[in-house]
Amino acid sequence: MQVIKKSSKSRKIEIIGKIESLMKKYSVVAVSKLYKVRSTQLMVLRKKFRDVMTILVTKNTLASIAFERAGLPKEFTENLSGQNVFIFTNLSPFKLQLLLEKNRVNLPARADDVATDDIVIPAGNTGIPPGPILSDFKALNIPTKIDVGSIWILKDTLVAKKGDVINPKLAGLLSKLNINPIRAGLSIMFAYENGLMYKEQDLYIDFNQYKNAIIDAYQSVINLSVAINYPMKETMPLLLLKGFKDAQQLLLSVDYYAKENIEFKLTQAYINATILNRMVESKGYS
Repeated sequence: MQVIKKSSKSRKIEIIGKIESLMKKYSVVAVSKLYKVRSTQLMVLRKKFRDVMTILVTKNTLASIAFERAGLPKEFTENLSGQNVFIFTNLSPFKLQLLLEKNRVNLPARADDVATDDIVIPAGNTGIPPGPILSDFKALNIPTKIDVGSIWILKDTLVAKKGDVINPKLAGLLSKLNINPIRAGLSIMFAYENGLMYKEQDLYIDFNQYKNAIIDAYQSVINLSVAINYPMKETMPLLLLKGFKDAQQLLLSVDYYAKENIEFKLTQAYINATILNRMVESKGYS
């Protein structure tokens, strides 16, 4: 049986048509760099999220033709450079970014990699016997000792800051220590949805900042509600406690005796009597 191969031209036309079809099916198209992304990672993502997105790797020139036909702005196609992954989905760009961020993985460091975060080698037993490798620890200013036939790191040591280029010696040592410090995966460079274009910085969400802002706003509302005596489910316990304390202060400031203040009144009278007695005794009166 003769196998008929498609021509290069027909293959290109097919890819452009596929992208145009995806643009009609999905409301969002996002672009991610292929840097540090391995084929196995793409396979896992395609399988895991096949119901919510389509991931396509193709040439920028073919994608640009399809995007221009679909009416995307020139700014979108002009930013296409290098090897890219194109993601088509109906998820919002923000949800897509969060989903991709949660599915990033840690990879071993290689020479000339850029540290994605600060790299710290933890204190403890490395399990590595002493030998020439000690010179690597020394070169990287990692304090060590030899104990029970193995190398121990004396304290947590920062060996690279975020953005630093990892040299071969450090990459080798991290590998021997089974430390995989390079956080890798798909990360949206820019995305397009319903006439709007989002850049990477637009999609970044600092959850701690948002969480703290919500906590501060909630506490401010509670404080204001208590200050103006505005009752609601969240403030009723505080308002009742405030009212009780105000009533106590009022009972203590006037000559009114009640079950709630009688103990304090008696204690106050006893203290006053004791003070008066000492004053009398100090004057020599019996």
